[in-house]
Amino acid sequence: MNGKLNFVPISPTDTDELLALSQKIWLPTFAPFFTQEELGSIYGDMYKREKVEASILDPTYYMFFIDSDQRIGYGAIQQESDVMWLDKIYIDPENQGKGFGKKCLEWVEGRARSKNCRSIKLRVNRRNKGAIGFYDKQEFQIVESIDFDGPNGYIYDDYIMEKLIFYRS
Repeated sequence: MNGKLNFVPISPTDTDELLALSQKIWLPTFAPFFTQEELGSIYGDMYKREKVEASILDPTYYMFFIDSDQRIGYGAIQQESDVMWLDKIYIDPENQGKGFGKKCLEWVEGRARSKNCRSIKLRVNRRNKGAIGFYDKQEFQIVESIDFDGPNGYIYDDYIMEKLIFYRS
């Protein structure tokens, strides 16, 4: 890996590649936090082909591959008023701890600044201490604890974390 990252827009023709990458990254990332039944249900809901393709085609939602000589991850952002939401950022476990997540967040912050966003927000599972610690190091703060309905009776238990990038009075 060369350490340089490229952020490549995902198009509908990339759906199969995205789904294969999500199986390689998302499933092992969340396996420690859920039962196999919960994991399958949540993954099946989030990565349903029709849902993924609708997200790719949504003009307000920007999905991208993270490349460093090869595909090492994927992400998604969505602007809501003056907030940039980081909906997804997943790096292949073999490439974690190499600074790629930090570089990805810097890129997201640059996009947010260029769109005059005051902050970046994200949701993170409250049990995912590794991710919470990573975001904390990147100056995100927990601003809310939320629970909401997921598939098959599962309840998502997340934190909303936020990083202020423009301070307005």
